[in-house]
Amino acid sequence: MQASNINVSNFVSVKLSGRSNYKIWKAQLLCLIESQLLLHIIDAQNQFPMDKGVHMIAQYDKLVKGWIFGSVNEKVLNDLVDLGTAQMVWMKLDSLFNLPLSDTEGDSSNAPDVSTIDAIAPVISTMREDLKYLQALNVDVSNFVSENLVGKINYHTWKTDMLFLIESHELVHIIHAEARFPQDKADPLTKKYDSLVRGWLLSTMNDTQSDEFRMYRSVQEMWKRLESTFTYQPKTSDSVKKDTGDTKDDSSNETKDLNYMHLKSNVNVSSFVSVKLSDHSNYNIWRDQMLSLLESHCLLHTIQICFPWDKDDPVTQKYDILVRDWILSTMNEEQRRKYAMYGLVQLMWRNIELTFDETEDLKYMEASNVNVSNFVSVKLSGRSNYKIWKDQMVCLLESHNLLHIIHMEGFGWDEDGPMTQKYGNLVRGWILSTMNDEECHKYRIYRSVKLMWSNIESTFGETEDLKYMEASNVNLSNFVLVNLTSDNNYSIWRAQILYLLESHSLLHIITLENWFEEPKYQTLVKGWILCTMNDKLLKEFPAEDYVYRSAKELCEKVESRFTKGYPSHEPVLSASTQDLKYTQALNVNASNFVSVKLFGRSNYKIWKGQMLCLIKSQRLLHIIDKEMFMKWVNMTPLSQVGFSVP
Repeated sequence: MQASNINVSNFVSVKLSGRSNYKIWKAQLLCLIESQLLLHIIDAQNQFPMDKGVHMIAQYDKLVKGWIFGSVNEKVLNDLVDLGTAQMVWMKLDSLFNLPLSDTEGDSSNAPDVSTIDAIAPVISTMREDLKYLQALNVDVSNFVSENLVGKINYHTWKTDMLFLIESHELVHIIHAEARFPQDKADPLTKKYDSLVRGWLLSTMNDTQSDEFRMYRSVQEMWKRLESTFTYQPKTSDSVKKDTGDTKDDSSNETKDLNYMHLKSNVNVSSFVSVKLSDHSNYNIWRDQMLSLLESHCLLHTIQICFPWDKDDPVTQKYDILVRDWILSTMNEEQRRKYAMYGLVQLMWRNIELTFDETEDLKYMEASNVNVSNFVSVKLSGRSNYKIWKDQMVCLLESHNLLHIIHMEGFGWDEDGPMTQKYGNLVRGWILSTMNDEECHKYRIYRSVKLMWSNIESTFGETEDLKYMEASNVNLSNFVLVNLTSDNNYSIWRAQILYLLESHSLLHIITLENWFEEPKYQTLVKGWILCTMNDKLLKEFPAEDYVYRSAKELCEKVESRFTKGYPSHEPVLSASTQDLKYTQALNVNASNFVSVKLFGRSNYKIWKGQMLCLIKSQRLLHIIDKEMFMKWVNMTPLSQVGFSVP
């Protein structure tokens, strides 16, 4: 029986609402999880089965997380939706509702039977360790780590904060092998701390970094990989003198080269991979052994499709060739001939998985038989429950490795392929089946699931709401200073309209073929165009004629009316318009963008987000961002910069 097809309600008959029914709910859910041999997902002491691959861990994690989400009420769910893994969700529920101390109060049978100080000592020691773990488990990580890891730009700050958190709980030995005692490896408590610290690391990364590093099951391997990815050695004075403009870190590259030479010369692949890949019969064994080889040398990232790597970096190319050679050397002659054609190791690995893993038809059959209500417990009815609905739907998609279907992004996927189209129809059905009748009727017109998802996000998403609110409240006179009257001022009017669209990231609206694609923005843009014409022209372009027509059709009509063409994209603002841009920025109503006054940390994020919207709308981000400023200066002709650069 497939775990994703289980009817959860057969096991879990109650919705978790609080402490009153937590014990019953927990017992029922544990029964379900254990029946599917998935206890390792929520309990680090239970090892993941060796016949499963690392990619399956994430899928099963999302599956169990979906079971939990589907069996709690909406009030409880609000406290869980932002947590990353099923284990973190499970521990959060345990900390909220489990009362291990009060359960044993007054029960003399639970008191330790000791008669001497020597007998009491180990009991006290165990209790202290349990208390220490409980304190670490319930720590508020945000009190220590002030910002999520996004890359090299903030790695040093993030690392300092994280080390302070780890050291404050005396857990440095968890991330450094040299600080561990030999007996720690098999210690159950150490394993629990491993999982805990791994959770701390992943929960303080942004989505991109979390996706890249969650593949490392060992917290030590994860920490080593973080160090090797983001740490670089500062140049010595000698190397600075020798530098003639190349900003790459020579010492770092030299270290990487030495590591590469060590791997190439000293790694005996046969010590890790004892079988030759020949067919489906030995694929799982070969795959587990190959993954162990890559993980032991911190090279798992070389085969991950989500890992961004520099194709022009010579060291990266060397590692790519090295891993590719390892893979080919562990295949029989037939398979080697078949896969030698792939020059990129990521592409090679992806196609090996497609060939030897479960067939796509079997995966599709499993996905098509899933019980959607196990994952999505609410019907999308509006903005009030959109966030919960979206989190549950994304959880469902991730559990079946189908997130790329709504974004049509992903390495090795054919957007027009028959399997992609079948999955698209399947996901479209999932989405429509989890809407109320009103929303379902509204979105069923979309045949493309990508377009459907985009419109759902633009309708209910908070970011899109802010964008639309800013655009709909714009003061047109700040952008379009001259209304369209004739051929004489058409070019000026056109430049102003294009700048208005570009400043609100809406240029694409006048390229859409159908009026029902992003309809509210289409209506807004058509209104801008018609509102900036004089009365005589409005009689030629009556608004009622364009209710069910796209903004593109209106633009084409305007184009045919005047002598000069109406470019639908790539506007070029000449140097003569720089004064106009400055005047528009000078007269912008800042309160249309920034609705709050900054008074402290409590409202800084809101103020910053609104201020950035204002600055970006005027294309002035380079004014506050030094790196962006240099790019802007380098890309802009001096005649168009508008001021002298010191």
